[in-house]
Amino acid sequence: SHFLFNTLDAINWSLMERGEYDISASVAKLGDLLRYSMQDTEDMVPLKVELKMVSSYLDICKLRYEERFECSIDVDERFVDMEVPRFLLQPIVENGVVHGCEKNAGSGRITVHGFQEGKYLVIEVFSSGAQFPKEVLERIDRQRTLPLRQRTHIGLSNIVDRLQITYGAEYTLTVINRPGEGAVVRLLLPVPDYKEEDV
Repeated sequence: SHFLFNTLDAINWSLMERGEYDISASVAKLGDLLRYSMQDTEDMVPLKVELKMVSSYLDICKLRYEERFECSIDVDERFVDMEVPRFLLQPIVENGVVHGCEKNAGSGRITVHGFQEGKYLVIEVFSSGAQFPKEVLERIDRQRTLPLRQRTHIGLSNIVDRLQITYGAEYTLTVINRPGEGAVVRLLLPVPDYKEEDV
């Protein structure tokens, strides 16, 4: 891994010397993403750390797709310090880019919206142009009810498992296709120290 980071650092210096500051910033963000993915110490991270990695990933995508690609992250500030499973959001956002934006020649929109709904922190990832096939939706529905040993541990199904193992069976993931618009992946997490009178 030292070799990899030293190589990225050398590329970065070379880009800065040539005045390629946009690409240099993306190389630095790629280094951050690689470090994050290679850490094997923490299973849980503050939500703001996960959001920072999502933001870095989306910034790299913006450089590639330029003005055809829009993205925004809007999460209630009260929840940014809560602990969440590492790599909870990044695979969902990446899935949205690949199945929404890339299929539409790089044009599209990704939004991450986090807000309180009763005892739940709801995080919705919207991707324009994306539609989930019926069999994927059915697999995710099955995943929520199958015993753990019978589950498939890939893609969004893996996130269903991680949510339920971390927080309990009611905290899960659903996918909503919006025909003609895109798709929303909706996560339910617990509001820390929730009391009914807080709402």
